Amino acid sequence: FRIMIRTKGIMTSSTQDTALSLLRAFMANASIDAFLIPSEDPHQSEYVADYHKRREFISGFSGSAGTALVTRDEALLWTDGRYFTQAAKQLSPAWTLMRQGEPDVPLVYEWIGKNMSSSSTLGVDPFVVSLTTYRRLLDLDTKLQSVSPNPIDTVWGQVRPAPPADPVFIHPVSYAGVPAQLKIQQLQRLLTIEKVDLFVVCALDEVAWLFNLRGSDISFNPVFFGYAVVDANDAPILFTDSTKVSSDVASYLESIGVKLAPYNALLNHLQTSSATKVWVDPMQCSMAIHDSVAPRTIVEKPSPIEEMKSIKNPVELEGMRQCHIRDGAALVRFLSWLDSVIENSISEVDAADRLESYRQTLPKFRGLSFDTISGSGPNGAIIHYKPDRASERILNRQEMYLVDSGAQFDDGTTDVTRTVHFGQPTNHQVDCFTRVLIGHIRLAQAVFP
Repeated sequence: FRIMIRTKGIMTSSTQDTALSLLRAFMANASIDAFLIPSEDPHQSEYVADYHKRREFISGFSGSAGTALVTRDEALLWTDGRYFTQAAKQLSPAWTLMRQGEPDVPLVYEWIGKNMSSSSTLGVDPFVVSLTTYRRLLDLDTKLQSVSPNPIDTVWGQVRPAPPADPVFIHPVSYAGVPAQLKIQQLQRLLTIEKVDLFVVCALDEVAWLFNLRGSDISFNPVFFGYAVVDANDAPILFTDSTKVSSDVASYLESIGVKLAPYNALLNHLQTSSATKVWVDPMQCSMAIHDSVAPRTIVEKPSPIEEMKSIKNPVELEGMRQCHIRDGAALVRFLSWLDSVIENSISEVDAADRLESYRQTLPKFRGLSFDTISGSGPNGAIIHYKPDRASERILNRQEMYLVDSGAQFDDGTTDVTRTVHFGQPTNHQVDCFTRVLIGHIRLAQAVFP
């Protein structure tokens, strides 16, 4: 099984179908009846680097949420209502769109349970299937087989994007508010209380938060690829690619008592660890990590870091306020500019680019927090709409315009949506706008228990 697709990275219906054929050839060779392809990476990230977009490669569907299942004679793609229109456009005729949430459309687990027998074999990549998903698959009357390396990587071949290699950088305590040493000590105290020897940190945002580090391995997300193992009575270990760690970052880690190890050394470390009781978050921990920890006692509970980082300290709260003030100024500047030039055939992409240029001039700007949604008229109603030069619309004074955008700053993140009309809105539009505004005001005034 060494045939590779060699294109310029552009998936067409023919290359998608070729990829399917090659994957099925592997499945037949390995006696696998179906292969499950989730969207997530080994850290169960919602948004993934191009290097990990296996589901997008095999199906052609580029939405952020979806699960693919390839059998010997079917190819199915599950996604939610945000992406029905996009998926219908991007999938080749070889694929069946499973409109998740609609009546009579089974979930992927239900489909497997109904269509695969006890003699059937379902293949999964143990590095991208969470422990929670693994448990659900085990409940099905189907044989489960781990497949590593992932066969899609072989099909992808030389056109697969390279792994991210951007450097890791320090997130100063002047923005974080709390030194990493104190966060580590707080976590270690909790492990002692819970009578747990060590905790495996899998989520990228939690690794970055714990050590006050940041990166840019995933577009729009200030994270880097790494795991952490926090021992209740020993120095924590950061597992990441050493080529991404500068001498300054290495010195910083040493100063806060953190050891550095290669990214791929995690499983071996867990297998040889003297720990007898290990805590993992089943939503974040992969099947591969779980198998490396077994047969030790495994505590399956939500990550304690999730709650720790959700409680913002005064420095973080002030950073959130200040970055929104700066970002708001850029947005007002943009809307003022747009109102003055709207008759000049300004397109959706033109508008998005101009807004980004205003943000780029702001202090502490690191990049956008997601692709700007710039939609004129009916395009504003498309969820997660991304304009492109081939199909964009021109803004005008007769239709509404929606801009949903945000940025990453050293001191916070913004995500702001504005719906405006540069002419005379209809009574219905005014009524809808007002009702939404009233809802926002009431929500802002609500006191939660």
